[in-house]
Amino acid sequence: MGEQEEPDVDAAVREDLGEVGSSASTLRSLLLVEDDEDLRLALRLYLSRSGFNVVGEVGRAEDALKCLAVVSPDMIVLDLSLPGMGGLQALPLFLKACPETTVVVFSGNLTPSMETQAFLLGASAVVGKQRPMAELEAALLVATAQRTTQGRSDELSEL
Repeated sequence: MGEQEEPDVDAAVREDLGEVGSSASTLRSLLLVEDDEDLRLALRLYLSRSGFNVVGEVGRAEDALKCLAVVSPDMIVLDLSLPGMGGLQALPLFLKACPETTVVVFSGNLTPSMETQAFLLGASAVVGKQRPMAELEAALLVATAQRTTQGRSDELSEL
């Protein structure tokens, strides 16, 4: 086997980990798992401009698992069609590694069966790549709001 490229996680990201949960912007940290480099760049730029903190970006699920050993993003944007391990196979592994992380599937050629399977495996939302990026942003914002609401409900139930 040849050596694989290391995930795109730098020292600055590791330094930011100490601040996770301390501000609204860190509540929206995310990892991009997309094998198309051009689309990954477009997603990073769009989502960064929309206020999300992209803490890593990789093209393979195996590299995402390596990232999750270093960072615990609030969200993962996951393509289902990846080289090596596919997104549906990786999704439960991501949630096992980071149970508090929200996964939003962003994939092309989705079938109803794939969408159903993604939800059954723990995805919070599924957005087709043919849809405008604004729909992905909206799905991420809804997931953020649900996460915040759930956290507040959990706090209140402890009182």
